[in-house]
Amino acid sequence: EENMTDTTNQKRANFSALTPASNGLNRTVPTLVNLKPGAAKKLVIKNFKEKPKLPDNYQQLTWEKLKEAVIAIQLSTSIRYSLEELYQAVENMCNHKMAVDLYSNLKDLTEMHVRANIEQFLADTMDRLIFLKKMNECWLSHCRQMIMIRSIFLYLDRTYVLQNAAVHSIWDMGLDLFRHHIVLNTLVQTRTVEGLLMLIEKERQGDTVDRTLLKSLLRMLSDLQIYQDAFESKFLVATEALYAAEGKRLIQDMEVPEYLHHVD
Repeated sequence: EENMTDTTNQKRANFSALTPASNGLNRTVPTLVNLKPGAAKKLVIKNFKEKPKLPDNYQQLTWEKLKEAVIAIQLSTSIRYSLEELYQAVENMCNHKMAVDLYSNLKDLTEMHVRANIEQFLADTMDRLIFLKKMNECWLSHCRQMIMIRSIFLYLDRTYVLQNAAVHSIWDMGLDLFRHHIVLNTLVQTRTVEGLLMLIEKERQGDTVDRTLLKSLLRMLSDLQIYQDAFESKFLVATEALYAAEGKRLIQDMEVPEYLHHVD
C-alpha cells in the first residue's frame, strides 16, 4: 500500500506543472527553445555598393554661392543665403577634398577687393585729417568684413589651415593683404605717418585732437606689425626735435635757477 502511495505522489509531482494552480492562474513552463542562447536575430547593415557621387559641377556652383556672399559682405549689401547654409557649404567642400581650391579662391577674391581700395588714397592733394579719417574707415571696414568672412569659412580655418603650418589663417591672410597692398604703399605710408605725427604735435601744443582716431590708427600699425619700422623711429626723431626746440626757447626766456627748476 505504501508503494502505491509513493507511485501516485511521483506521478502527481511529474504532472503538477500541467495542472492549474490552486489560485486559478496557469503556470507556464519555459521551453528549451526559449532558453537556448543566441536565439536572437542579428541586424546586418551592408555598405553601399558605390559611394554617392557629387554632381560634376558641385564645386563650381558651391563656390559661386560663397563668392556671392563674400562680395555682398565686402559691399555691405544683404546676403541671399543663411549663414548656416553657407557654413555647411564650406564644410562639404572641405570634406570632399576641395579645401585647397577653396582657400585659394577666397584669397584671390579678398586680394582683388583690397587692391581696389588703394585708389582713394592716391589723390594728388588731400587734407591730412581727411586722409587719416579715410584710412581709419577703410581699416575698420576691412576688419569687420574679415570677421564676417571668417565666420562663414570657420570650418576651413579649423581644418585645412591648422593642418598646414605654411598657410595663413583667414584673419592673418586679410591682415597680410591689407598691409601689402595699402599700408606698405610708399605714398600711403608716408601720408599716414605724417598725419599721425601732426596730430601728436598738435596735442602737445595744447590743441584738441581726435584721440580715438589717433589710437585706432596707431593700433592699426601695431596689428599690421609695421609700427616699429614705419612709425616709431620718426616719432622719436620728432619728439627729440620738439624737446630740443622747447629747451632752447625756455633757456632764453628763463633765468638759470628757474630753468633748472622747470627741467626737474
